[in-house]
Amino acid sequence: REIPVFLYNNPKASGNSVSPNLLVRLAKEGLGGVKDSTFDIVNYYHSQIALKEFPELNLIIGTEAMLVAAFDAGAKAAVTGLGNVYPDLIRKLYEAYLDGDREKLMQIQEDVLIVRQITKYGPTVPTCHAILKIRGIDAGYPRLPFTPVSAETEKRVRESLQSHGFI
Repeated sequence: REIPVFLYNNPKASGNSVSPNLLVRLAKEGLGGVKDSTFDIVNYYHSQIALKEFPELNLIIGTEAMLVAAFDAGAKAAVTGLGNVYPDLIRKLYEAYLDGDREKLMQIQEDVLIVRQITKYGPTVPTCHAILKIRGIDAGYPRLPFTPVSAETEKRVRESLQSHGFI
């Protein structure tokens, strides 16, 4: 209990989803927080409701794909993969949320989804490295077992980012 432990709820990677009831049991044992990467907004709402008696527990959304819905559900923080390549876009989305500008917020969420789709043109980690390179940021090479994306994929990524005004 002296060191807060965070649970990573990522059923795609683990093969198991952590239920809201289990989160409550773990919270009673001192769980510090949860990164929720279930991509299930209904489960996220249920977790928020179940954990109301633990306001100090951090329930963090783990995907940029549903940031608006998660903030509407009460999320106070997000840990997003896209934040590694376009942190300014994630920041702008959060600022629009705080400002209450729904029209701007939804446009930025749409932009987030477009860039997110571009990161899927190849394996996500190498494609994110390519995006950083395209943006003029030297992040080196992806660690093994990943290898850099092909020149063809990098060209496709660049063209898509340009056509949508992201570079």
